[in-house]
Amino acid sequence: MHVHVHWGNVVENAQVSDKHIQSVIQKNLTKISRFLKKIDSSTVHINIHFAYDARKKRYTVVLYFVTPKSQLHITEEGFSLEETIKSSVHSLRRRFRKAKEKKITLNRKRS
Repeated sequence: MHVHVHWGNVVENAQVSDKHIQSVIQKNLTKISRFLKKIDSSTVHINIHFAYDARKKRYTVVLYFVTPKSQLHITEEGFSLEETIKSSVHSLRRRFRKAKEKKITLNRKRS
């Protein structure tokens, strides 16, 4: 499983240290990886993009989840980086469960 993390202008605007960002993401990625092990795919890419809007005092987190057959993204907004990442992980798990129940593939990639 590959995990890629990208962030926007979050660091200078929000005075959040890189270490803190890494630890928040790491904590939540272990949760994701547990439920991703159920997918029999070795090539799962998770991209996390986030930015901070100083005017609104809000974080925006976009979680991209990509496998060879499907891709899915979740966008969440919140006042705390930690809570926003947690809720995006939670949404991802919920969306994934729903898709499995309906036996559909998520946003099929066009080849």
